[in-house]
Amino acid sequence: MLSEIVGLLLLAGAAVSAWRATHPTQASLAIPARRDAARRRRPRPGARRKVRRRSRRWLSLSAILFLAGGIVLGDAVDELGAKDATRAQGSARADQPRPAATTPTPGRGSAAETDAPASRTSRTDDRTPGAAPALPESGSGRFSVAGVGPAAPDGSGRELTYSVEVEEGLPYSANDVAGFVDDVLSDGRGWTSVTTETFRRVSTGSKFRIRLATPGTTDQLCRPLATGGRLSCRNGEMIVLNSWRWAHGANAYGSDLARYRTYLVNHEFGHALGNGHEACPGVGETSPVMSQQTKGLGGCRANPWPTATEGNKA
Repeated sequence: MLSEIVGLLLLAGAAVSAWRATHPTQASLAIPARRDAARRRRPRPGARRKVRRRSRRWLSLSAILFLAGGIVLGDAVDELGAKDATRAQGSARADQPRPAATTPTPGRGSAAETDAPASRTSRTDDRTPGAAPALPESGSGRFSVAGVGPAAPDGSGRELTYSVEVEEGLPYSANDVAGFVDDVLSDGRGWTSVTTETFRRVSTGSKFRIRLATPGTTDQLCRPLATGGRLSCRNGEMIVLNSWRWAHGANAYGSDLARYRTYLVNHEFGHALGNGHEACPGVGETSPVMSQQTKGLGGCRANPWPTATEGNKA
């Protein structure tokens, strides 16, 4: 406000000065006779030059004061405009509604679902419905070995030993996984009814090593076989079970995770016994256990056992 008053005063002073430089004052006005006499009298050259210099000085001073007043007034106007603009922006921001807080919803491939990096979440793998524990996509490569298993079943055939190992960092106990594998391999619908061998679990010096591993470690142990972080394999003495499949299963078995795990153990152990892949014999028929049921059924019915017949279930 002070700057506006100063600007107006300067402008007024400049106007008055300009008017005085170009107009006579009341003191200079005389009666008509004196004015006529003064008009007839020739002014002296020195006096005329003095008047001209005085007029130029007044005009210069008036111009300077006018410019100064204009600058001050312009600054004041700019300052007021900036303040008005700031107040207008603040009012606009206050009028805008704030966005409502949202709670992230766990979805396919989110950290709450699989704890998987972006390179894994872009996959289109099938998934068993239902909750699954958070699993690491890769691990240290160190394994915990289950203790000595139960005695081998009676039989006169050759004994094959196996150990069960779980990669550290997975939410599964080595002994729990070993107990599940023991039950599958000793079941009457399993390989003991097809081969002449008997199976026994040991902690060291085993013929086969059944290893439950993270997807990244599975890929490393299965090379040169391509498992793509989602499949399992048998590679030499190792039977590598992918923990992602152990946790999620496959579409062929729906939500029956225990039945899928049974299939996974029997399928990969069947490779260790020398069995290759088989195809679906026909639409609606029982799938051979050596069929790649993880990838699909091809029209067959899911089956986790080597000795399955029509309607046989786990």
